[in-house]
Amino acid sequence: MTENKIYLPDIVGKHYKEFWHFKGRYRVVKGSRASKKSKTAALWFIYNMMKHKDANLLVVRGTLKSVKDSCWTDLRWAAQRLGVLHLWESTKNPLELTYLPTGQKILFRGMDDPLKITSIAVEKGVLSWGWVEEAYEIDTEEDFNMLDGSIRGETPPHLWKQWTLTFNPWLEQHWLKARFFDRQDPNILAMTTNFTMNEWLDDNDLQWFEELRVHNPRYYLTAGLGEWGVISGHVFDMFTNDNIYDHELPQGYTRYIAIDYGTNNATAFLDIYHIEDKHYVTREYYYDSTKKGVQKTDSEYLADLKEFIGDAGDTPPKLIIIDPSAASFKLEVYRAGYKTKNANNDVLEGIRHTANLFAKKQVLVHKSCENLIKEIYAYRWDEKAANRGKEQPIKENDHAVDALRYYCETIVKNPRKFVTVRRLR
Repeated sequence: MTENKIYLPDIVGKHYKEFWHFKGRYRVVKGSRASKKSKTAALWFIYNMMKHKDANLLVVRGTLKSVKDSCWTDLRWAAQRLGVLHLWESTKNPLELTYLPTGQKILFRGMDDPLKITSIAVEKGVLSWGWVEEAYEIDTEEDFNMLDGSIRGETPPHLWKQWTLTFNPWLEQHWLKARFFDRQDPNILAMTTNFTMNEWLDDNDLQWFEELRVHNPRYYLTAGLGEWGVISGHVFDMFTNDNIYDHELPQGYTRYIAIDYGTNNATAFLDIYHIEDKHYVTREYYYDSTKKGVQKTDSEYLADLKEFIGDAGDTPPKLIIIDPSAASFKLEVYRAGYKTKNANNDVLEGIRHTANLFAKKQVLVHKSCENLIKEIYAYRWDEKAANRGKEQPIKENDHAVDALRYYCETIVKNPRKFVTVRRLR
């Protein structure tokens, strides 16, 4: 085997020395976007599995799909960055990474199938390490205790049992804070990281954080500095009269339609014009079957959509972003000749993108969109859920808001992409 020498600090960077050498049971890292916590963890696992021939790793997230889209990809990236990807076999069914010289495995599971976690076993060596990415997705401490027990049994002298938990810290009421950050225990390393610990960010990335600090300081505390969030009151308290407009729009725009589809409640269409760095919600369609007493069919909603689109003139929408739960309606819209896309539907991520755009006055709503404006002002955090350690808005009167959230998360989103082969997150 050809020897390929590398200088590890050049690959990993600075600020994670304690993380790299800690051998206690729990290594817990909360951090902002772009703090390179996940990338550093991935590099650590690839490096140390190759160093310790009997070690195997279990990687867990909320769902198996989310594991593949994040950790599986990050670990392959880490192997590539270390110059050893050719020594790792990657399979998707089952979702695994295997170190070819020894047969050690990295296994992937979702918390949506807990039985496959509690009964997990490895053929060679021992299951000594676990990694929970986005650990806030584990709702209760009891669920984690069940997961914790999957790493058990005797380990050889050169190995140690350890869980690594990485996550973005949105909610200070979450059990993670009390369990790992509010106590002193030699078996716990609890770290807070932020974007300043990532020396690979470029000027555009840093400018994004500076804009966040100026325009949306509450979001900056969590997304920028990695601090705990507080859930109370209005979700969009940064939305003001300055986000409402009634003037003529300049020429030259890209048109989108965003749709929240209610099978037995309300359906909302939003007509959105993208002009330079701003997004104008120009019109709304809102039909509440619970108040009207009649539920419309897919075909009836399609007819309403065609009329809604045509009312604004001859310019067709570039794309129609549709509630991902409305598969049959999306098919009707597609067959009618429109280009469609399932909306991204991570509620919290969508809220954060929308809030940031509101704060920067980059999403503006026409004063005629009365239902959307009313929902924005009424949209509140669920404080009872917060007391149980969950971060979620109250699920009512949110149909036009959901349509706007779909647009902001799917089309606008965060323009900075932190995960590349050049840059650490």
